[in-house]
Amino acid sequence: ARWDEASGFFARIASGLQAFIFLATGLIFLIVAFIFMNTLIINIVERTAEIGTMRALGGEKSFIRRLFLTETLLLNIPFCLGAMVLALAGVLAARGSGLPLPDSVSQYLIGGGALPLLLSAPPFLEALGIVIAVSIVATLYPIRVATGITPLAAMAER
Repeated sequence: ARWDEASGFFARIASGLQAFIFLATGLIFLIVAFIFMNTLIINIVERTAEIGTMRALGGEKSFIRRLFLTETLLLNIPFCLGAMVLALAGVLAARGSGLPLPDSVSQYLIGGGALPLLLSAPPFLEALGIVIAVSIVATLYPIRVATGITPLAAMAER
């Protein structure tokens, strides 16, 4: 029998917990994307004159688009890699003894004891991919705002 058929009620609990974790993680990334988008919009509003000057000097919309996308990725990717190094250090530090869980939770999830930690590359690569995807998606609207700035509009604000 498959593990979920053999486990019965506990498999449904594990599936529910997994769905909750995925939902909470997705919600966190959505909130982060909105906060990041808001920050970029403020950045664009503050740099309206600079964007207008670049446009007046012949900067095309594709240049402005690449500029903001590059800035976004140059900020987010190094911090993502730094967080991965911290996570790797945490996993390596707790790898021998495992992650202690409350007894009742431990009994339901893994049959008792500490949660063993396994080191694997795919979660790190998935996290990097998600950070890049969220960064790009959060940059789309601010880029649209930035490319809509004309030299005339930039000079009118001064």
